Amino acid sequence: MLVTTCGIIVADVIAARLPSVPKPGRVLLCRGIGLHMGGHASNVSVDLCKLGLEGEKVSLIGCIGADMFGDFIAKELERWKLVTHLDRLKQVETSRSMVLDLKGEDRRVVHSVGANWYLDPQDVRKTLRKDAPVIFYVGAPGMLGKFDVMLPRILKQAKTLGCVTFVDAVVPYNRPSNLITPALRWADILHCNDGEAKEITREKTVLKAAKTLVRYGAKIVTVTRGSKGGIAMTKELLLHFPSFHVKTVDPLGAGDAFCSGMITKLLEWQRKEVDGARTFLQDLPPRKITDMIMYGAAAGAACCLSEGTTSSVTRRNVEDLLRLQSTRFRAKTRWANPSDYLNHNETRQDAYTRPS
Repeated sequence: MLVTTCGIIVADVIAARLPSVPKPGRVLLCRGIGLHMGGHASNVSVDLCKLGLEGEKVSLIGCIGADMFGDFIAKELERWKLVTHLDRLKQVETSRSMVLDLKGEDRRVVHSVGANWYLDPQDVRKTLRKDAPVIFYVGAPGMLGKFDVMLPRILKQAKTLGCVTFVDAVVPYNRPSNLITPALRWADILHCNDGEAKEITREKTVLKAAKTLVRYGAKIVTVTRGSKGGIAMTKELLLHFPSFHVKTVDPLGAGDAFCSGMITKLLEWQRKEVDGARTFLQDLPPRKITDMIMYGAAAGAACCLSEGTTSSVTRRNVEDLLRLQSTRFRAKTRWANPSDYLNHNETRQDAYTRPS
């Protein structure tokens, strides 16, 4: 198996492009309310297929309910011929979200944890041994019940199997914000958004939060900030990157697409390099990190072009964005030594240089 994804699977009920939130007692009419498959693990799995990976080489581990929403998700996943390891629970509903997407504002989400909370860590470990993937992706640890407590052991097992480990973190549900930090020593790549990074580390700035996440053990930390771009950090490198310019219709799922893009680029290198992606991360030069981030950022931007978490994530959309904006992206990307930079004012720009 090339990629095994594990984590939350969600049915998203999305009202997109709303002009406002209705006042109490009033009804707001909109063009439509759509039902879409969402959730980090399912989004990443489908995005990988839409970016060119064969479904038979992607496996998905997760929990859904034995309800109409679970039926909908199972059919959506079947379309992409993914190798699925789905536990269908009779007594628990499929996780779902109500998403209000307002023009000019960040989305508002009401989320039901549902079946995701009952992901069995022992089942995950058995499947991981069986699949032995090149890349093991964990989406939204912190919302997965007992699995979250076992995450250090699971990631350690993945490293023992020779996997590249990729953690896409969220703020834990109803538990300490730093719940997953002991597992980061086994994480090759960590992704979160700026709010999640600050809350998980309890730091006041994104740069300090990223440095803390590196100190916890994550080899490459990526923090996305929507239209403001983001940063990537290792022990030796601080990379500040821009966003791609697109007309945003629906930003939901952009972070998952960002992760999918990075994984796609890693697998492309894995097929070319003698040692493969498993060892390639050990000494990744700034130029390679920039290429990986750029492909992820293009995939994340493509996701925003239409309603739904995976609708517009296609290889063609990503390649069009790269063809038109890669030169600008590289020109605006800057890097520095994290320690030198953080010893000064975090807003100064003269500490940055161009990646080589």
